Amino acid sequence: MKLELKTVLSPPVQPPVDSSSTDECVKGAVISAINIYHPGYPDTYNPLLRFLALDDGGVYYDLVYYACCIIAGNVGLETTKPGHITQAKAYLATSSSSKATPITLPSDRILREKLYFFHVSTLNNGKYLALMVMFVTNVS
Repeated sequence: MKLELKTVLSPPVQPPVDSSSTDECVKGAVISAINIYHPGYPDTYNPLLRFLALDDGGVYYDLVYYACCIIAGNVGLETTKPGHITQAKAYLATSSSSKATPITLPSDRILREKLYFFHVSTLNNGKYLALMVMFVTNVS
C-alpha cells in the first residue's frame, strides 16, 4: 500500500504580522478580532486564543468561555450533583490583576471588548499555573 501525502493548504486567514493587533483582513475586508490572554504572562506574549468578531461586532460568550476552559485543562463550572452548578471556577475579566472581577455578561451574550483575560479561581498558592502560550508547527 502506497501512502500519498496531500499538499498543505494555506490557512483561510493569513496570520497577522503583529499578533497584538485586534483586526484581521479577510478577502479585503477588515474584521475586528477579540484576543484572550493569560493573566500571569506579560503583555508581550501572544494571546492564548483569538476570535474573529463575526457575531454582531463581537463573539458569543459561551464559545469564548468554553474554548478557554478547554485550553486551561478543562476547568469550568463546579457541580455538586448532575445539573446543579454551584460555582464558576474560571472567569473572563478585562484586567490581568489577580483581584480582577468577572465581566458582567451582556444581555445578548456577545463579547465586544478587544481583549479579555481568562482567570482560573483555583490558584496554586496564589500563583497562576503555566500554560503553553504558543504552538509552532514546522511543516517541511
